[in-house]
Amino acid sequence: MDAAAEARREYAAMQRLNPADRQVLELVAVDGLSTGAAATALGVSPVALRVRLVRARGRLRTLLAAGPPSSAMRLVTKEEAA
Repeated sequence: MDAAAEARREYAAMQRLNPADRQVLELVAVDGLSTGAAATALGVSPVALRVRLVRARGRLRTLLAAGPPSSAMRLVTKEEAA
């Protein structure tokens, strides 16, 4: 996989994260803020920021391992299920 394809895959996975996880990762990984600066920006302690960052990275890792969401998956209405 080339670098551009990998970047698209990572961007798509980040879009599937909850907003709080995405915000922490964007501040540190994309914007390049230190954990201290990101903590200040979010109004949390540096320790809380690091905990959030570890959890967000874990969730992103899980999404990347699972691959893209299936376009065949969708919600089925009660009428369709009957």
